[in-house]
Amino acid sequence: MPGEITKPFSKKGATVINGNHTDIVSIDYEDKSMVVITQYQKIGTLVYIMKDGAPIDNRRPGFTTKILLGDDKPVTHVIARNLASTIYSGKPIVLGIALKDDSPAVMKTLQEVLKDYRH
Repeated sequence: MPGEITKPFSKKGATVINGNHTDIVSIDYEDKSMVVITQYQKIGTLVYIMKDGAPIDNRRPGFTTKILLGDDKPVTHVIARNLASTIYSGKPIVLGIALKDDSPAVMKTLQEVLKDYRH
């Protein structure tokens, strides 16, 4: 029906990663996706992620990241780009991230867990 407002798709869950309780919320709006990953029960740093026009190489797309709120650390951009390659659904992503452990092992585990949160 024209003008009808539809509810966004959402999914939430929790897991334990390297001994840290991790909450995950994914909401798919009409024009953006929002994903919050937290081990502090807070939204943390907000990152806006857009797909680049051309891929970095022939295997995977590149992403541009911009910190909207919070600490602008290089590791945050690396994590955001890597997670975006798993959760990207054709729309920009707003990512809230607050991790106690930002090691590569945690990032790989998050990539596996986030496969269940794709829209």
